[in-house]
Amino acid sequence: GIIDSIWVQQKKETDTEDFEQVCREISEKIGIKLEPEHRFEWVAFVPRTSSQADIGTLNRYFGKKQSGEFKTAGIETEQRSTCQFIKNSQMEMIKALDRNMKPEDVIKTLENRINKLKTAQVDPDNLVKKRKVSKTLQDYSCNNISVACLKRANKKGLNIKSGQSLKFVVADDKKEGVDRVRLGFENKGKFDEKYYIQELIRAAETVLSPLGFDRKQIKQRIQKSTETKLQS
Repeated sequence: GIIDSIWVQQKKETDTEDFEQVCREISEKIGIKLEPEHRFEWVAFVPRTSSQADIGTLNRYFGKKQSGEFKTAGIETEQRSTCQFIKNSQMEMIKALDRNMKPEDVIKTLENRINKLKTAQVDPDNLVKKRKVSKTLQDYSCNNISVACLKRANKKGLNIKSGQSLKFVVADDKKEGVDRVRLGFENKGKFDEKYYIQELIRAAETVLSPLGFDRKQIKQRIQKSTETKLQS
């Protein structure tokens, strides 16, 4: 269980005990009323730090409800800082996994999304990220993306205060100054393909980590697939 909920799993698929009845029985024993919320066909919990972790994080998961609707919590699709392209891509990966529960289907979907980036088949508006700045420009001690956004905002005559949010596209993540990003209202132009590919791989790792895959293994799968295609 977590702060405001608990997970209940059938011991066997043949168990016919009513879910609502289980909730009532638990409520009577602990003195706290439980309300049944979701019934899943399957659910996957994302490990705490890596695919090698022993325990999944109960508030970071994705799955398919018995109604056929997909449910996600705590992963990239739910994070405000994630751009729409990555959100859509991760949902496609989850749906791919649902078809046959095979990691190969997720890898194939990842490769297709990477190809869209490489061939510029992505609406630049869907690459816009959102980040809340926690300090003023003068208070930052490192040149991270937030600093790049604040510097560019200053250059454009904007006075961004702590707690406000900025929308931006990563133009060149290797740079440290104002050219590292472009703000959401600017002409998006060229984007940093490698940066967004890494974001895709990170989203894929979230989906595949419950199956024991980490980022290194995913990259190896992609490389192997690319080499096979070149040989054929």
